[in-house]
Amino acid sequence: MWIRSGSVNVHFRYLALAVGLLLFADIGVAQEDPATIEQAAKVYDLRKFETPSDARQVGVRRLASLTYNSGEKSAAAYEAAKKQLIVGGWKELPGGYATDEYASGTFANGAYRLSISAMPTTGEDKKPVTMIAINNHGNIAYNKLPLPPGAEPLFVGDVSAMFLTAAEQKPTIEKCRELLVQAGWQPYGEAGDQFFFKKNAVRLSAYVTIAPAQQNKTSLTFTSELMSVDLDAPPDATAIHFAESTGSLHFDSTQSLEKLIGFYKQRLESLGWKPTTERPIKIDLNETMIFRNQAQDLLQLELHEVDNICRGTLRHESAEEVADLERLLKEEAERVAKEMKDKPELTAVSLELPAKAKVTEEKDHSLEFEIPSGTTKATIESISKQLKAAGWSEQSLAREAIAGALSYKKDSATIDLIYTDTGVTAAEISISSFSVKLKKK
Repeated sequence: MWIRSGSVNVHFRYLALAVGLLLFADIGVAQEDPATIEQAAKVYDLRKFETPSDARQVGVRRLASLTYNSGEKSAAAYEAAKKQLIVGGWKELPGGYATDEYASGTFANGAYRLSISAMPTTGEDKKPVTMIAINNHGNIAYNKLPLPPGAEPLFVGDVSAMFLTAAEQKPTIEKCRELLVQAGWQPYGEAGDQFFFKKNAVRLSAYVTIAPAQQNKTSLTFTSELMSVDLDAPPDATAIHFAESTGSLHFDSTQSLEKLIGFYKQRLESLGWKPTTERPIKIDLNETMIFRNQAQDLLQLELHEVDNICRGTLRHESAEEVADLERLLKEEAERVAKEMKDKPELTAVSLELPAKAKVTEEKDHSLEFEIPSGTTKATIESISKQLKAAGWSEQSLAREAIAGALSYKKDSATIDLIYTDTGVTAAEISISSFSVKLKKK
């Protein structure tokens, strides 16, 4: 939250600060360790949130985040979500706002904070709907986080806090990182002046920049989000990017494939994940390992080396997502099987070759042979006549004396013929087929 000098008076700025601190002191609790997945799930699991009957889910439903579209106006949609949260043990905090155009509010459940926003958007059918986004911010008390010397609070709220310091930006960044790491926070990526840290299943954002509206002091803004899955990055990881919406973590590492696989096997097994294979499996360019837990969720680890860097992706899929994928694959397999069953079978095509033809290859879908030079034209005419008599249509792609290519089609099946006849050595003819077998009479 930015408070611009000149746009509000000094008394209001101090009043906002005092109210923010009092509210935090009133409903806050002593700083706990950031929540684990198991601890957060016991407090509230958004996968169990009951959306309205007309709701259309946007993306995947996760433990800590949920987005859906509703046909109600923003205020009504917000009110419906609010009622369910209150039943679930949440308390609405002061500062909420609700109109037919936009609604938002923050809720507390012990040390946990959760926010709801509702705004107009357009649905898949291009009709106006309201999009409701619910996000759990975890159990972080921002005024208990370690701060660089001289940092003073400008605003401490429920889901964000801003501190100011007279120190320059770069040393503030370095000191902030040092103190958070000492407090057990794992560096978890960065984007410009924004730095991310992770501890258990909470991701903390520290945004350090110059605040022109605050006499060009350095501002330090904290926000946080509860992660729906605990994905650790290797200790030396760089280019870290975590996406809650997809449940995936991307990173680069200078460690070898073997060391990274060892790191993840040890780390994930300590969290209850079991590998489905002893060694990774090569899939395209990636060395891939699959892990499953007792709830039958799935973690897929993909690693590949490029320019002396090992690039990795760790992706989570819930048991529900895995079941949905298996269902879709089964439905597709059944559809293809039915299509093949209902499709009339094409009998094998038997071709009569010249008496002097020397067969060099004969398979179900390919036939290659040699004939004396100068007999190519007659041979091609004979094969074409046989195929046309069996109902095949011909398309001449290129037909010259020394080389040519022809294609024949019948229903969904095709036969391709290529020939060369240099006049020096024996002529060569190659025939290949799709959806039909080839046989030599």
